[in-house]
Amino acid sequence: MIGSTAMIGWCVAGNQPTVNEYVLRSQTNANGQDLIDPNPFTSILCTEVDGVTTVRYIRPLATPAFTIDPNGNVNTVFAFNGQDQLSDHARSQSASASINFNDGTGQNIEIEDFVTIHSAFMWTGFCGLMPLAMFAARYMKPLGAVWFYTHITLQTIAVAFTCVGFAFALRVDDDGERFEELHGRLGLSLFIAGLVQFLGGVLRPHKVKPEDTGSLSYYVRTIWSWGHKLTGLAIVVLAAVNVFEGLDLDTDSEDIYRELHMAWVIICVGLFVLFDIVSCMYGGSSKDVSGLKKQYPQSPIGDRNL
Repeated sequence: MIGSTAMIGWCVAGNQPTVNEYVLRSQTNANGQDLIDPNPFTSILCTEVDGVTTVRYIRPLATPAFTIDPNGNVNTVFAFNGQDQLSDHARSQSASASINFNDGTGQNIEIEDFVTIHSAFMWTGFCGLMPLAMFAARYMKPLGAVWFYTHITLQTIAVAFTCVGFAFALRVDDDGERFEELHGRLGLSLFIAGLVQFLGGVLRPHKVKPEDTGSLSYYVRTIWSWGHKLTGLAIVVLAAVNVFEGLDLDTDSEDIYRELHMAWVIICVGLFVLFDIVSCMYGGSSKDVSGLKKQYPQSPIGDRNL
């Protein structure tokens, strides 16, 4: 879209209709567009009948911005935003077509909605599965090795979802602007951090024995443990924030999505606080929620995996 030529016009009752040609320098009007001067349009007419707006004008085949090929098809995007001024439009208010300006024929071009697919996979990975994986690591220790297998299974699926979501982000037609906004830059950082976090868990240092306390291996394991926990927490928190950034960018997003995401964040925070309170009341992770200490089998994979 950036670098394309846009013919933008509107009707105002009792006034001369407005039609101008622009070279788009950004996806949003906030960053401004380049107006073609002098205006190449003549014989501008506008009618509004039964809710249908029709703008007619004459434009030379060649202007300083763009030359229309009279003998071939031209790919076009047309959009409507309902405002009598230069402003942005939602994705749902636009469509594409290939038009032959010589004989007036054309056909629609289907545009795949990669934004929705990207959003669904990213949200499921970062905001749905990763908090559950954290929950398993923090509160399922009384179940022995079950917490570990639950944690790595959820994390593996979460990383797979984020990889798919990132791939669809690269398919979104944003003319290279995907990493110019905060949402894109933060999303890229979180995606990389998520991969590093996952690999760090796979390649973690061995868990040391009690008699090795104070050794180099002990400090390496301790630093890794705290780093793994804090990085995981930061990724989940920032991912939740980045969802709001993405919803602000998507002109098609509805308030219900923001409200549902906020509700999920509140539920997750509430559960973590509740289980932390229960753990403190019953002496930490060595006891289950009933306060009765139990003995559980060790992981058959060994200490490295706990």
